[in-house]
Amino acid sequence: MSKDLEYYLKLLYEIHIETEYDEDLKKNVYYAYISELGKHACYGRGYTYEEAIKSLEKVKNDIISIYLEKGAPIPEPEIIMKKGLLSGNFVVRTSPIIHQQLVEQSKKSGISLNLYVNQLLIQNFQLKEIKGHFDEKLDEVIECLELYRHKSEGTKIVIEVGEEEPIEVPDE
Repeated sequence: MSKDLEYYLKLLYEIHIETEYDEDLKKNVYYAYISELGKHACYGRGYTYEEAIKSLEKVKNDIISIYLEKGAPIPEPEIIMKKGLLSGNFVVRTSPIIHQQLVEQSKKSGISLNLYVNQLLIQNFQLKEIKGHFDEKLDEVIECLELYRHKSEGTKIVIEVGEEEPIEVPDE
């Protein structure tokens, strides 16, 4: 099979989505990109996930066309190389009430149910990462406070958490 535009457009490139708040517009802007084709070269932008992905698909088509015209090598998705990769499709059973609520919320957001549920999953993963970060920092603070409790009076302890200003614990 010849590796033409159609071949590359059918490949399952992993799409990354980042959000940035636009102060001037007072709303989020979404950036979708494909690492293998260049984060700053192959990206789409939009005010919703769907707009960003739609924009990305057009840019992907244009970039691959240019690579083909110039005879430049076109990176293929890394995930193709992985054995045992799952399809990305799975069925979830839920109550009719939850199903109805998800449908209503996706309609309010102006996106498909599939995309809406995918966004919820992504947000959940991101929240778990953030929670893990804060749990680590909280453990550090607790450890410092335990140290303070065991120190003799008159000892000043400074607690540093991340890049924030140090916290001075007052003497008792």
